[in-house]
Amino acid sequence: MFNRIQRMIGVTLLTMLGVLPVGGLETIYAFVPPPVGTVVAVLLVAGTASVARAYLFGAYRRSSTHRRAAIGLSLSAALCVTAFNAVQHHWMQAQPIALLVEASVPPWGTVSNLLVGLVLAPMLEEFLFRGYMLSRLLTMVSAPTAVMLSAVTFAIIHMDTSRLLGQFLTGILLATIVVATSRLWLAILAHAFISGSSMLEDAAVQAGLPDAMGRLYVVMCAAIAVLAAWEFRRVLRTTAWKSFSNGYRNVSRPVTWDAEPLL
Repeated sequence: MFNRIQRMIGVTLLTMLGVLPVGGLETIYAFVPPPVGTVVAVLLVAGTASVARAYLFGAYRRSSTHRRAAIGLSLSAALCVTAFNAVQHHWMQAQPIALLVEASVPPWGTVSNLLVGLVLAPMLEEFLFRGYMLSRLLTMVSAPTAVMLSAVTFAIIHMDTSRLLGQFLTGILLATIVVATSRLWLAILAHAFISGSSMLEDAAVQAGLPDAMGRLYVVMCAAIAVLAAWEFRRVLRTTAWKSFSNGYRNVSRPVTWDAEPLL
């Protein structure tokens, strides 16, 4: 028992250390002039995407029968998180990240933010939190415990109290996707959808939609969050996800990144 706790602490600490280079890669473009920053962002996206393609593209092609379910799962996760955040931000206003706001000088800054937010960050963070941390925890504890621990770490690492509950919910949904489907590429896709929908929520706030609709906006978002969560659960349970391994607890490498198609 004590050795297991030691290993869990070790995995958590290594994940937190891994956040340093990941965070550096995600924000390095903001420390250089916008045109150069955009070039840096493009190069980082290209390099990370090539690594992801090498490990994940084969699994994506072999699971072609699940593409419709994958889109539905990703969209429902994004709607659930975004609507939940909209309800939360009615009482706790979201604080913008100063560094990224300063870097958002159109057009180059906008392009860089989109590349990092929609492509680079989902890949890097999924490799770290679900690809490494979650899969290691699953060899030590039960799946629900591993999902909760990885989600708590994911939320705390972002260090944003105004989005803490939303990040925790995001961590739970993404970890659940990986555990239930054995598809890390699907978690990356859902993460990208969540990031994109969060940008839409920010746009709605800037347009004054919450103030114009009042409590109706909160009720509507709450209803969307509940319906999206129900759809997420339905798609996850009704799709016959299958993997080559007998489960995460039986694999020796960091994560089951491969999956066979539904026959």
